[in-house]
Amino acid sequence: MPQKLMAQKLTARERLRRIAEIWFLREPLLFGVWMTHQLLASSHLQTIRVNHGQIEYNPRFIDSLNPHELEQAMQFEATRILLRHPYSRRKENSERSYLASNITLQEYLQSSLPFPNAQDVFGDIRSRLPGGAALISPP
Repeated sequence: MPQKLMAQKLTARERLRRIAEIWFLREPLLFGVWMTHQLLASSHLQTIRVNHGQIEYNPRFIDSLNPHELEQAMQFEATRILLRHPYSRRKENSERSYLASNITLQEYLQSSLPFPNAQDVFGDIRSRLPGGAALISPP
């Protein structure tokens, strides 16, 4: 009787690499940016971050994400690198800077990840304008 093939579970690093390989053809800019940094597993982190030429990640966090969520998390970090958020945009108040980066990326990428968008943080600006007017009139 032939032995039943069992699906082998990929490691967190292999999952990250697989998505990066897909980007080679589908998202060459993200692929290029991602490949400029070294992957480093770090169990002291809770999630994933870009830091000093490295993409540090907690393997348990990566394992907890489905493929779509993992790709969105990678898009966030690759876009951070592209916008130089972890480097040229470092500010004294790193918490505020990180929040600003997350809001910027969420507004652009509109992911399903639990990152705030501008309206979540600042509210609806129309409610603060006279008569609730829009800033730009619709065409």
